[in-house]
Amino acid sequence: MDARVSFASIISLVLIVCPIPQTSGFERDMTFPIEAQKEECFYENALEGQVLEVDYQVIDSGPGGTYAIDFSIVRPDGVPIVGEHDKADSSHQIEVQVPGDYKICFDNTRTRYGQKLIFFELIVEGGENEEEDVFETFPDTDEERVEDMEEALKIIRER
Repeated sequence: MDARVSFASIISLVLIVCPIPQTSGFERDMTFPIEAQKEECFYENALEGQVLEVDYQVIDSGPGGTYAIDFSIVRPDGVPIVGEHDKADSSHQIEVQVPGDYKICFDNTRTRYGQKLIFFELIVEGGENEEEDVFETFPDTDEERVEDMEEALKIIRER
């Protein structure tokens, strides 16, 4: 087992343990490096009726590198809904029909050396459950928070 934890895994843990309320939507963006022959995935929870929008761009490919990356989005039930190869940038809007955690992956496994710098923006909008109490998803005590973090770390280690 590899003892190193990637930057993307840490961000995924933060998003799992500290969810952002999804009442009327939100927007976040991130810039991250991805090494050659690696894949980085992010998970975003979406509710039925919401719109999940993902925009991405390869903003640096290092000396002599190409500005292309493979990209995919997979529904919570394992069905791929987006699959792109060798794209420098793209934009996708998906109407959520299956609620749950959507897997968003950037795949640099076909690159033999060097790293790329990826910028991506994620927007989640709308949904029928706009009036629900978003604080019900947060743990009540510090012990529950620690247990949630331990469980999330266990999941990351198993990957």
